[in-house]
Amino acid sequence: MATLVDAGIGTIDSPICDTGRTRKCFYAQGRRWVFYIDNADYVWKSAGPDYVWSAKQNTNVPAGVGNLDRGTKGTCWYSATQNRVYLAAARGAAADGIWFRSGTPQSDGSITWTAPWVAAVVAARQSLYPCICVDTDGYVWISYYYSADGTSTRVTRSGNNDGTWGITPPGFPYTILTGPAWRSACVPMTAGKIAVFAACPNNMQRMKCQIWTGAAWLPLENVANLNVDQNNYVPVIAVDDDLFVMAFRGLFPNTHTSWSYRLWSAGVWVNYQEFEAGILVGQFFLDVITKEIYYFYDHLGLPRYKVLDTTTLTWGPEQTWGPGGVAAPFYSRPNQSTPIGVAYAVGGWNIYYDEMVMLPVVETLSASNVTDISGILNGRLQSDGGEACNCGFEWGETVAYGHVTPIQVKTTGQTFSQLISGLKPNTTYHFRAFATNSAGTGYGADMTFTTLAQFILSKHYDLAKAQL
Repeated sequence: MATLVDAGIGTIDSPICDTGRTRKCFYAQGRRWVFYIDNADYVWKSAGPDYVWSAKQNTNVPAGVGNLDRGTKGTCWYSATQNRVYLAAARGAAADGIWFRSGTPQSDGSITWTAPWVAAVVAARQSLYPCICVDTDGYVWISYYYSADGTSTRVTRSGNNDGTWGITPPGFPYTILTGPAWRSACVPMTAGKIAVFAACPNNMQRMKCQIWTGAAWLPLENVANLNVDQNNYVPVIAVDDDLFVMAFRGLFPNTHTSWSYRLWSAGVWVNYQEFEAGILVGQFFLDVITKEIYYFYDHLGLPRYKVLDTTTLTWGPEQTWGPGGVAAPFYSRPNQSTPIGVAYAVGGWNIYYDEMVMLPVVETLSASNVTDISGILNGRLQSDGGEACNCGFEWGETVAYGHVTPIQVKTTGQTFSQLISGLKPNTTYHFRAFATNSAGTGYGADMTFTTLAQFILSKHYDLAKAQL
């Protein structure tokens, strides 16, 4: 598990960032990327390892009737396997549809766009509150609110899986349900499956879920057993094919937050369980490596998070993070080189950014240059977890080790070595690499080497000078 430290990065901008449901940020090409609405366009900034944020750059959403004046009007999704960011934006007026485009983030902070903006939902009536994701086959999904039929939750899908929209396939847009002003979210599962959620932010009704199997829709499901309200944020996430949700009840500060889950193997939602009282908003993050779910939230005005072990289905203790506010974390951490980043709004909707410092990942490499009395220990820092690490080796004749080499400061990808001497001949030694940062210490695997036997001249001969 990670420890979140305040990186002291400060304000990114003063835009609109009012819900984590639409996703705001991700990590790609060694940079942190944050997308947001600035009252005129859907824009982004990025920062490298030095956390110096670039100038604001525009995506140039096509002009329309409505204004880009709310954070809920822009949504992004990043695919690490494709190194592609997918965007959707909705101006929200009666004559405006939902726009889509994708592009490849570059290491200099620019984006190489796959194609210009294209209408994923053709203008007809008000289409608003989009949420975008990409399935495992590369098809783009956008869920949204639609007012033409007395308000409904709909979802549409791209016809192409190469980053362009193509022709919307038959059966889409698909209506999940009709009713009050529902908010929605969609999340990818495995093998082309998608889960679409709908929640009503103002009326006590049950959250809904419908799953696309990759070929057809399963029946619409009630999520657990409680009517909920205040669910504008629709916190949902998938761990493979298992689904997890948060639901809010009551008016702040007398709110109650409950959580539920649907294991694919069971096929049903469990009854809601109390998570915490007094929570205003929150959003999930998935560590793909550990299968842990982080939930970031505002608890009575204080920034907090908990971590769910999805194996035991138990939550860890409540922990503090950053100055706080409305959290929009990365959706997931797909590999060890990706940090856990959180964009959040404070005060007048200024966007800040913070990162978790992860436990380092270090590899023990084979010893080299072994003699009868010495050897060189080798290691590699696979991931520094977000900050420079103190690296070294433990070594000894048993796995209790007993000796520690001098510290070397290293960052991700760097190797380190240490000569040890004064060893016994023909003796097996154990050793392992370690790396320490503010989150704790990570260890490499135990390895061994055996010193050479010492050469001893067993007999002495006197040789006459003539024999030499």
